[in-house]
Amino acid sequence: FVVIHYRNSKHEAEALQLELESKRSASTLLIQADLLNVSELPCLVDNIIAKTGKLNVLVNNASSLYATPIGSITESQFKSAIIFKSSCL
Repeated sequence: FVVIHYRNSKHEAEALQLELESKRSASTLLIQADLLNVSELPCLVDNIIAKTGKLNVLVNNASSLYATPIGSITESQFKSAIIFKSSCL
């Protein structure tokens, strides 16, 4: 069973879910949460365990990506990316 977490990319997460479900039906769960909001984390884990019975492995492939020309990223975007990446250590 695979839990697919997304923050803002619902359509991409749904596309991945469809792809995985085409290989094995009823094998995925979509959950939305903002990992930058630490207070949402316990609820996220509780929801996963409530629906799947356990949490065996966590793969963190999340990040904030701001595709901008060099030198044009805003301070807010920079802080968002740095804070998220450093909180995953």
